[in-house]
Amino acid sequence: MNALYPGAEAFIELQKEGKVEMDEEYFYNLTSYTVLRHSRSYSDHIGDKALTMYRLGGFIMFYSISYFLRPIRFYKTIRNLMTGKEESRLDAALRGIVDRFFKKSSELSN
Repeated sequence: MNALYPGAEAFIELQKEGKVEMDEEYFYNLTSYTVLRHSRSYSDHIGDKALTMYRLGGFIMFYSISYFLRPIRFYKTIRNLMTGKEESRLDAALRGIVDRFFKKSSELSN
């Protein structure tokens, strides 16, 4: 489960079991579901770290297959990164990473 929504059957069940509460942490987890390096698992069978690894593996497989089947997408992604153009969520994420990297680099040199 990536996000549990109040009123959903799974949410009510987990709330009865005391595994989820509507507190600050719950709402923080709702807003950060797109962050691949932090995942919150409510499962008895899969922990947070395992879920993070599964999500990261799925992300890597998705883009690997996508670029393998349509190599032009890889070149478009590189072009978009160089020009600052954002045509996809990946373009936006890469732009953010590059911007943060260069911001940190410039702060270190000052």
